[in-house]
Amino acid sequence: METAINIFIVTLTLTAFLYIAVIFFITVGWLHLKEFQASAKTPSVTISVIIAARNESDNIPALLQSLSQQNYPSKFTEIIFIDDHSEDDTYNLLNGYALKNRNVLCLQSTGVGKKQAVAQGVAHSTGEMIVTTDADCIVPPGWLNNLADYYQSKEILLIIAPVVYQKERNFLQKFFSLDFISLVASGAGSASLHLPLMGNAANMAYCRELRDEILQNTQGTGFASGDDVFAIHYVAEKYGSRAIGFLKSRQCIVRTRTPENLHDFFQQRLRWGSKAKAYRSLWPNFVSLLIFAFNFMLTLLLPLALVFNWTLILYGLFVLLKFLADYPLIKSFAIFSKKQNITHLLFLFECVYPLYISFIALKALFAKYEWKGRKNLK
Repeated sequence: METAINIFIVTLTLTAFLYIAVIFFITVGWLHLKEFQASAKTPSVTISVIIAARNESDNIPALLQSLSQQNYPSKFTEIIFIDDHSEDDTYNLLNGYALKNRNVLCLQSTGVGKKQAVAQGVAHSTGEMIVTTDADCIVPPGWLNNLADYYQSKEILLIIAPVVYQKERNFLQKFFSLDFISLVASGAGSASLHLPLMGNAANMAYCRELRDEILQNTQGTGFASGDDVFAIHYVAEKYGSRAIGFLKSRQCIVRTRTPENLHDFFQQRLRWGSKAKAYRSLWPNFVSLLIFAFNFMLTLLLPLALVFNWTLILYGLFVLLKFLADYPLIKSFAIFSKKQNITHLLFLFECVYPLYISFIALKALFAKYEWKGRKNLK
């Protein structure tokens, strides 16, 4: 028994230092990434904005208002909505907006699921650059202008851009927001190191030349979603990691709805976590496995406390170590995105994070999830 405990502690220590090393390099990547400054000249790239929507009637008005406030010329912009068989007033709202704007098209999806809806929208697009966001988002006025300027000034095929939660109303939602910040910041820092890890389709763009390739090579994964991360991995594998860039710009931050409760949060994380088993790239697999291994071993310290009281102290020490490793990255990104008002909760978040991530990772291997009223998705 003593030998097994010693091996466990040595392994935990090794995974902890590997985790610290990875977070350190990702943090360096984020801090090294210069904030993009748009040029004074308005770009002339034609843009197709693709937005799939299902049961989003409560969020559509705010999205439409933010789209109407874009400072990018409408003559270079087309917006394509695809309604994914909504059961509320989503289609009527979107179609009404389309009828009032010549550069807006509203389609009804012929397939099922967000990925197929996005594919249908992309197939109808004509722009030089494809931009995606979600129906529960609010985009800033300089969103398209910054994406187009970055696209023209950099030799980039696929752009990842920042997304944060908005209007956290309670303690739990602030925890959800901290978790989301850690994901987006990690994706940004990793992309800066030319090691693309993840991104969010709520704020992504890619050149038209990639349109058919991305559709053909990310549709066959067998997952209901994943149009973002699988596209990133595909482009990195075929064209090299330098073909992908993270647009660090405050004028390009997309804000999305915070999950309402634990059920919604867990369903969302199960949806994201379920895709990890289909990763083929070395770096995303390594980081995913390392994060799971470290947090799962931390979680195992808690039941061990029933026999060895000192494991609770060990748990606290490793949580403190993890907090010290995570804090610079999360704090810096929070300041950048004006979310620093929730970072005081980070240590409490770290205390429960190992349990949450272990639960999600294990359940995502076997369980299906529910999303937008659809059940048994994978």
